[in-house]
This record gives sequence, structure tokens and C-alpha cells, in this order.
Amino acid sequence: MRAFATLAVLLSLVGCDERPPDPPARPAEPARPPGLDLDAALAEPGDAAGFDAQSEAKRVVAEMRSARLDVAPRRVPAQRIAFGKERLLQLTEAELVIRDTRDMKEVTRLPMTGPRRVATLADGSVLAAGASDVWYVPRDPKKAERYSRVPLFPDSLMLGDRRDKKKLWVHHGIDPTLYPYELGAAGRLESLDLVPLTGADQKGFAMLKDGSCVYTAGDTLERFFPGGKKWTLTLPAGGEVWRILTTHRLDELWLARADGKLVLAQLSDTTLTVRKTVDLPGTFDIASNDSEIALLRLETGSGDGGSRSWKLVVLGADGKEQMSTELPLDAAPTTEDWVREITKNRGVVLSPSQSLVAVGGPSWLAVWRSKTGQRVLDP
Repeated sequence: MRAFATLAVLLSLVGCDERPPDPPARPAEPARPPGLDLDAALAEPGDAAGFDAQSEAKRVVAEMRSARLDVAPRRVPAQRIAFGKERLLQLTEAELVIRDTRDMKEVTRLPMTGPRRVATLADGSVLAAGASDVWYVPRDPKKAERYSRVPLFPDSLMLGDRRDKKKLWVHHGIDPTLYPYELGAAGRLESLDLVPLTGADQKGFAMLKDGSCVYTAGDTLERFFPGGKKWTLTLPAGGEVWRILTTHRLDELWLARADGKLVLAQLSDTTLTVRKTVDLPGTFDIASNDSEIALLRLETGSGDGGSRSWKLVVLGADGKEQMSTELPLDAAPTTEDWVREITKNRGVVLSPSQSLVAVGGPSWLAVWRSKTGQRVLDP
């Protein structure tokens, strides 16, 4: 009951529908094109000529945003695409699409209402959460089961338990609490005892391979086993941590920082020791598996008129580049949710067991071999 009461308070504060991140601060206004009064053109149109000027002004503003403004790093994975055991999962605007990674052919399409998040469980089965329900999809998609919904917010993270194939966790970015659920009988998603994240600053959070959780709390990293032992470790000096990633070792993790550094740190009961630091300036999204790191950057070409594009880079565990490729930057949207529009199809994931990297979202998906850069699935 305490879980439902807490969630009721959260739901009263913010809706569960997706919304874009807050846009960054507006830069100094550039020189305006000759003959175009942006302020007048953006006002309510009065005639056909005024309407044309308004459209032109919106186009100029959209291009200015797209070409000049920075896009802040994505603090939590978008979770619209994911790799499972020999499976690639994509949530479109209305379906869960499952592909076989051996040949990239579709295995099944499952209709959904308001798809939100997709994740894998310990046995490789799939969880897909929507606005009104959660689908559990085992290896045989014909045996898919429907469960009651789980509340999700724009910055919520849904994770399958590392060991229990019937358990999942949800971490809401607006609440320093970890919400556990269990797939129960008769299609019920059972809420379990909440786990408070004492002192959490709502920056970095991750579940490690041994089942423990870590999160940032100011200048410390808190580590704990749910219901068990806890540790408090001092973070290395530097920028704030916006993402925590796992490695092949149980006692190591990557810290992605706002100063453009990626820090490999080793855990002990008393200290957090820096083992390696890699420069990754301008990274928007990032993912890791046992042997690789994939990052997505929004880059600007050289010169004053340099065009912008997304760049996908995959590094080996040693920090050396294995592959890189440029991706198109979508046409500048004229709506206020322009950040969402140019980033909605730019989530990056790595396969945990195959040399594959994918970039995509609800309406665009591409896959490459992460060691050679060969594209194996076109958008």
C-alpha cells in the first residue's frame, strides 16, 4: 500500500506521458536575414503576406536552434530499443517489433497502446511497458502474457533484475526511491517493498552484474544490495556524473561525466580507484557491454558554416576506436519540442553477446557490426 500511496503523489505532480527534456539556454541572437523582422513575423498573422513572413521566421529560428544550440547529454537511456539474447527489440509508436539478430528478420510484431520502455530479464525474455499494460514476451512470442501497467515518467528507468527472471525495478528521476515489482499470477504486476535511495542527487544510477545498485549522492557513490550490505565511496574529482555503465568485471564501472571524461573506476569496500580516463567530449548518449563502449555525439564540421551531424563511435575496452560512422541530422523542426524531434531516434545500445551496435528509436533503426562498421540493418 505504501508503494501505491507514493506513486499516487508522484502521479499528481507529473503525468506519465513522454515529454522532451528542457531545452538549453538560448544563445546570443545571430544577425537577422535582411528584410526579415522576426518579432513581427512571429506575431499573429493578419493576412497572406504576414503568414508567409511568420512561416519564414519559424524556419529561421528552427534552423538556428538545430545548427547552433547544444543538446544536453541523455541522463537515462531512452529504452525504445534494446538487445536481448539473439533478439533486437524496438518500440515504435504502436508496436513492439522483435528481430532475430542472426539475420535481422522480424520474429513478431505485438500491438501496444502508448509504448514507453523495453527491457530484458535475466533469462533473456522481454518486458515491454505501455500506457495501459506491460507485456512479458518469452523466447516463444506466442506465449506472451499481459500484465497490469507500471507508472512511468519521462526520466524513469526500467530494469530487469540481474538474477530473478520474474522481477523488475523502476527508478524514477523525480523520486529518490527504487520501486521493485514481480510478475505475479493472473496477470498482476505485484508491487514489493520500496527501497529508499538515501541522499540520492538523481544524477547517476545503475544496477551492477552482481545484483547490487549504485547511485550518486553529491561527491559520493552509494552502493548497496537490496536488503543487504551498503558502502559509501568517494567519487573522483571532476564533473558531475550523468551516466554509470558496467564492464566485464564485477568490481569495475564506467563513470560518464559532464566534463567530457569517461572514467574507469575499480570498487572496493572502502575506496573507488581510478584505473583509466578517456576523453569523450560532446557525448549525447552512451552504452557499454563486456568489451566495448558505444557513444553518440552531435558534431559540427569545421569552419563558420560547418554542417552538423550525429557521429557513432565504438571503442574497445582499452579506449581505442574500433569503428565510426556519421548519421544524418533530421530536418530542423518548427515546433517547440525540437529537442525531442532531433533526438527521439538517437538512442544507442550494444549487444551483450554479439558484436552489434544499434542506433534508433520509434521511427528509425540501424544496426552495424561493432568491430568492422559493416551495416547489417538499414533504416
